[in-house]
Amino acid sequence: MDGILGIDFGGTSLKSCLATGSQLKLYDAIPTPKDMAALRKSLMEVSKLANDDLHTSVAGVGIGLPGLVGQDGEALFLPHLKDFSSLNFVQLVEDIVGAPARLDNDANCAGVAELREIGACASGYEVVIGIGTGLGAAIFGPGGIARGFSGFSGEVGHICIERNGRSCECGRRGCWEQYCSGGSIRSELDSAGWVDINIEEVFREMDVNPDFKSLVEEFCFHLGLGIANLVAILDLERVVLTGGLARSLEAVLPKVRRYYLELVEGAGARRETEIRVGSLFEFAGAIGATYLWNLVDG
Repeated sequence: MDGILGIDFGGTSLKSCLATGSQLKLYDAIPTPKDMAALRKSLMEVSKLANDDLHTSVAGVGIGLPGLVGQDGEALFLPHLKDFSSLNFVQLVEDIVGAPARLDNDANCAGVAELREIGACASGYEVVIGIGTGLGAAIFGPGGIARGFSGFSGEVGHICIERNGRSCECGRRGCWEQYCSGGSIRSELDSAGWVDINIEEVFREMDVNPDFKSLVEEFCFHLGLGIANLVAILDLERVVLTGGLARSLEAVLPKVRRYYLELVEGAGARRETEIRVGSLFEFAGAIGATYLWNLVDG
């Protein structure tokens, strides 16, 4: 049976999966490669896993990248993977895997996967926000993904919310993802000397640890703020939260909603915007990458 290999290059880990008809197999995440030799090795490893499961070669590969990607398969600007900016990922993957490849932004991949899983909202106006090492979004309208003039829509993690704020991997300061991502929480933990504490523990123990409570409260404020800004611009029916950090967000959604309502313009005049957690979490991008082989936007 023909299979499609999906690969999501995250800022911290590489996730992959194999789609064969209605069957889906998730592979263990591995650290994101940081140089060309490691990248080639990682691609060969995930290719072998898929080929071994199929007992033949994969029919195609879908790739999700965190940043600006060109339609010709080139990575144009990858804030979290700077050494691979300007690399033609499609050509590289095709050479190593031996199958045709297609490429998109990782948040777009994740957004398509989540909406296939939970269904699109009635109006079509919604955003799927992927929160992991960084933060990105897929923006949807009634016709599917709204890609924008250059095809780069959804880079909401790099909206500046704090002039002269925290430095960002993109080269600027004060970007939203520096206050509202797994990477931002990790930086705060490391600065405080909590290098052995994982992010899930922070959310799990926030009611018994005042420092963790403060971290989570700040995160929820900035998530509510960002959602309020997106709703003000796009008038959204629904916001879906996905990515690795989304597993920890169900318990704090009331806080996020409260800050959103405090910060959005004309809250009382608006129809309610649903804010919910998705269901595919850290594998949304890899799963969505497999859909690049049968995807008409949306």
